[in-house]
Amino acid sequence: MRPASQPGRACCVLAALALAAAPACRREPARPSSSQTPQLRRLAADLGTVAQRTLDGDTRPSVRLTPGQARRLSLDLPEGGVLTLALAAGGATPASFARLTVSARGRVLLEARRHPRPWPRWHTLTVDLPPGRPLEIDLAAEFVDRAGALLPASESANSYLDVAAPRVLAKRPAGPRRVLVWVSLDTVRADRLSLYQNARATTPHLGRRAANWTVFEQAVSCSAWTLPAMVSQFTSRLPGFHGVVGARLARRDIDETLFERLAASGFTVLGVSANRFLTARFNLAAGFDTLSLTRGRADDVNRLALQALDDWPGGDLALFVHYMDPHLPYDPPPPWDTHFAAEADQLGGWPALSGSAAARGHDARLRARYDSELAWTDDRIEALLGALERRGLLHDALIVLSADHGEELDDRGGFGHGHTLHDELVHVPLALGLPGRAGRRIAPAVSLLDLAPTVLELLGVKAPATFQGRSLMPLLDGRGWSAQPAIAETSRDPLRRRQALLRDGGLKYVATVSADGASPVALADERLYDLEQDPGERAPQHDHPRQAELRRRLLAYVEAARAHAARPRPAALDNHDREELRALGYVE
Repeated sequence: MRPASQPGRACCVLAALALAAAPACRREPARPSSSQTPQLRRLAADLGTVAQRTLDGDTRPSVRLTPGQARRLSLDLPEGGVLTLALAAGGATPASFARLTVSARGRVLLEARRHPRPWPRWHTLTVDLPPGRPLEIDLAAEFVDRAGALLPASESANSYLDVAAPRVLAKRPAGPRRVLVWVSLDTVRADRLSLYQNARATTPHLGRRAANWTVFEQAVSCSAWTLPAMVSQFTSRLPGFHGVVGARLARRDIDETLFERLAASGFTVLGVSANRFLTARFNLAAGFDTLSLTRGRADDVNRLALQALDDWPGGDLALFVHYMDPHLPYDPPPPWDTHFAAEADQLGGWPALSGSAAARGHDARLRARYDSELAWTDDRIEALLGALERRGLLHDALIVLSADHGEELDDRGGFGHGHTLHDELVHVPLALGLPGRAGRRIAPAVSLLDLAPTVLELLGVKAPATFQGRSLMPLLDGRGWSAQPAIAETSRDPLRRRQALLRDGGLKYVATVSADGASPVALADERLYDLEQDPGERAPQHDHPRQAELRRRLLAYVEAARAHAARPRPAALDNHDREELRALGYVE
């Protein structure tokens, strides 16, 4: 059970800082409730202890059965239904097979045999269930030889059968189906997209689709690198409160994600990530029926997403895909590597530019390589959306386009991300495809802290009490909207100092603060930019009449976050994880 005190304290602090709307400001959901849509019941907890298990990069909630174990499920299916699950066997001898038998009322509904060789992977199964009140379903695990004879206990003692994401979908009643398609981009700054008026045609397909979407012109990420930014997007909690500000930390269970809430509301939740941070190792697989990790390009993300949809039994659906391609080393496949050939001229990749001095002078070509990655990714997103259209999944779907953070491309003599809070790192794309709404552009600055509560309200799902963001529905509806500051923070060394920003309208206040726990907070540096007069953040304001106020408000956030700081758990990293994160520059 979640402690009642912590969310309450956090909400009080944020209300005092004018960072969160009062609960009374949330309107009732406009979309259909889960009772009007196909009933999905997750059964893993009914079978035993649930664990997130990863096979061949695919993480699923699963229950482990040993030889001879059986489990019984009691269901109420007056019109029948469909049982779906995935199997994987392990620990068996080369001559043995794992067998799962599913039966009801003395009749075998399914008998499946799986061999654990050559490597363990999930095998999805679907079983038609008869109607019944109640309906008793028996699942039994056995290990047998090739002829089907039971193996003696001595030959199967270390064997097991994992049953993953078991769920029952009742016969579909009449009524609408809710679909969320969330396209998440890694390392994409808004100003490099033609969707945001960049003269170079980097995202023509998204630009065409976004003519019918709601595009936020000033969306601010909660951090300048992936892990804290995405934890904030998933949990609607600011980095100082969720505490996942280092590359070896993982989300706490009590910080509920929107995908957990969607799963509890009857959604099948499918995901594909090309970023190692968005995995079970950082506790971000919770709520997903399947979350696959790939080290491949965008076309592999699409392949895995469509493969997951092949096993989807129907009903409410949430599909999350995260593309990594725009991240360094900017190496799109042919012919995209010369997409902007006039400037790209085969730059040769990031290793040749090991330092900013070597890279300086190549910045135009470097930007061309980055833009080519964007054009390639835009093409692959269009391929995925086209495939979803052909499957009938985009009709009345809620579509989300977002990014975790941006990228510096020698804007200030540096490259990469995570090191500053200038707009090239925190001004990111955000667009919503809203069924039945005409396309429009929204000018006021918004925070991606508000994305999760907005998505849930649009889908008719109540937001968790732990959320600190507020729904953007009043802004979308053109009703009364009280603009509130956006906050972000970043650090390459969270144990020593970090940068934090507060953006209020066109004013952006950035401070470097100590992380030693001293009170009051030690202020190492501060800058105030008037983005309306200085959109490139080149001329910090001195003695601005609002500087003291913005300083006070930002330091109040830092103090509040320290007072209620989360203690995130260590990420479950192995040597391969650490090497991959080291290669990407996230750990020493």
